[in-house]
Amino acid sequence: LDDVDTVFTEFVSVLDTVIRNGRNVGVRQKAVKAAMSITSGAYQTGLVSYLTHRDLFPSLMKLVHDVDTPSQAFEPFVLLGLLANYNKFEFQNPYRLRLEDFVNDATIRKLVQSFGFTCTVARHKYITVQDDLPEGWTISNTLSYIGLGALSGGKPATPVLDEDEAKDLFAALPGPEAATLLSTYEFANANKLFCYDLVTLPPENKHDASAFGGFLSWTSYLLQHAHRSSRASLYTYLDLFILQILLEDQILAKRICGDESRTSVRLCRQRQPYLPFVRGERVLAAIILDIMVDGLNHNLRRRLDIQLY
Repeated sequence: LDDVDTVFTEFVSVLDTVIRNGRNVGVRQKAVKAAMSITSGAYQTGLVSYLTHRDLFPSLMKLVHDVDTPSQAFEPFVLLGLLANYNKFEFQNPYRLRLEDFVNDATIRKLVQSFGFTCTVARHKYITVQDDLPEGWTISNTLSYIGLGALSGGKPATPVLDEDEAKDLFAALPGPEAATLLSTYEFANANKLFCYDLVTLPPENKHDASAFGGFLSWTSYLLQHAHRSSRASLYTYLDLFILQILLEDQILAKRICGDESRTSVRLCRQRQPYLPFVRGERVLAAIILDIMVDGLNHNLRRRLDIQLY
């Protein structure tokens, strides 16, 4: 501690250099993870201030620009969200100022793609606990129903968990990837270009969901299970704040309500009463209204979550 100024100033400087110009993406990501460990572990102390005095923003954005896959941008994005939130009500946080001024569209698109990918991964964890997609009638389904599934030659059905097992698994969700909501909220709150790309960016593959479609799908699952823990509730609030920011922008609201926004989004059907199952593409505004109605229906309790409502 006697040498903390020297040691931590040099430590953060080395991390900054490696994140920016490490010999490969793998090494650069390890430096990000080291910075995340320090930031998270020392969040209630003054040690994080060394990471705010040394501006890591250009290095983090350079790494995001250089990565090959959306999943590789997850750690830099989350670290940025943590740093942008550090003591932000007590002093002018330099990372928040950086978010407002950032206009590199190519890098922002990579962040949006990463966020969409993370939302899909997070939603899949709910589906793994309980697959809620209604199946149409098939010969293999019928044979399975009467105990002759082996004759159909199809894949064995996913084992159904009992109620207590499912309850415990749902209570542990969302997973660690939910931290991406913090960064997304900060970016959406500060940067209009990020908001525009989040709503309008098409999927790379026409058979995949767009980033915004993935976000809405995960929102549906988060909202239906928000009552399970205070942690789930807090992440749901954050999710809804992001949606509120987007909808209060007149240009984006017009886009979300317009016919050009039509897309297909998988909505949660894990708890009754179910909304009608809709196949095909719909206007985004209709999907959002369904998500909100479902959220209201499934969070009715004697001790009502007033903040959520």
